[in-house]
Order: sequence, then structure tokens, then C-alpha cells
Amino acid sequence: MSVRPRLPRGEGEKLREEILAAVEDLLTRTSDPSAVSIRAVADAVGVTAPSIYRHFADKRALLFAVCEGHFDALQARIEKMVEAEADPVDALRTMAHAYVDWGVEHPEEYRMMFMTRPEAGEGQDAYDDTIGRDTAFGLLERTIEACMHEGRMRHGDVFEIATALFAIVHGVTAQAISNDGRFFPETDPHRTMDIIFDAVVTGLR
Repeated sequence: MSVRPRLPRGEGEKLREEILAAVEDLLTRTSDPSAVSIRAVADAVGVTAPSIYRHFADKRALLFAVCEGHFDALQARIEKMVEAEADPVDALRTMAHAYVDWGVEHPEEYRMMFMTRPEAGEGQDAYDDTIGRDTAFGLLERTIEACMHEGRMRHGDVFEIATALFAIVHGVTAQAISNDGRFFPETDPHRTMDIIFDAVVTGLR
């Protein structure tokens, strides 16, 4: 491997972006987070391993940085689609469909974000992180609170209801990803989502 010259002062952010792009490429080509290593990323970018460590403490930090970027993208997609919805129940439905669409459009990223157990760092729990809690999931909680406030949904534990709704939408999305964009080969995931959504919302009234 030929190592490229050290970047001039002030171009560190450009290198950071190239590092994250290399991680994305490895994940897309291999569909396997274990294929991401500091050495593999350094080779792909054309730098030495110490150059990677100047920006990321370890592999876990690399993967979390990639996930954080995708959570931001998912949040932006959902917010854009629900901003015109005046009815909170309609907003919940729109969020569900936007989530399914994003997952089907970004299958490898979705698998890494929601279908791969994160690696625990030393002295840390693998799930002890806050990525995403103030993004799409936070919006989901606020929308559920609006449904309750307007009498469209009975009052209850907002976090528990949000977790249950997320589990349903995640199930439809994961099944669609595993079947190349369909819930089952002969069904549309959005039609499936509507049927489940109507039953759940009716049950929560």
C-alpha cells in the first residue's frame, strides 16, 4: 500500500469524511460490520492506522459515527414527510411509511443500525448509547403525546407505546429488506403496514 502524504493543517475534516466513506463502502460490499477493521479502512483511504486513530478511538467509534450520520438522514426524511400533517394519527402513519421506505432504500445501513448487535467497549454495555433517542424515536414519542392530548389515543406510558410501535414498523421493514422490498414475495410492505397500523391504532383508542 502506498501511503499518501500527511494532509496540510486544516484538512483533517476532509480525511475524516474519507474515512467514513471507506467504512460505508466496506459495509456495502461485504454486508458485514466485522469486515471493518482499522487496517482495512486505512488501506482503503491510503493512510496509516495512526491517522485513523487521530479521528476515531477504535472500530466501535467508527461504526457509531457512521450510524449517527444515518440516524440524522432518517430523521430528516421523516421530519420532511410529516411536517405538513396536521393530524397526529396521520403523522404516525406517514412516519411508519417513511421508515419502511428508508430501510428498503438503504438495506445495508439499516442492518447495521438496527439488525446488528453493537460491540461493547471496555467497561461499557453494548447498548449503553443515546444515538437516535433524540431523533426519529423522539419525534415518535412527541407524536404519540399529541395523539393522547387530542383524544385520539388513550393515555398510557409513552415510551412503552413508542417502543411497541417501533417494533411493529421495524418488523415490516426487516421482512421487506430480506425479501428485496416486499413483506413477502407477493405482498406490498406498505399495504401490510396500513393493515397493522389500523389495527394497532384502533386498539390504542
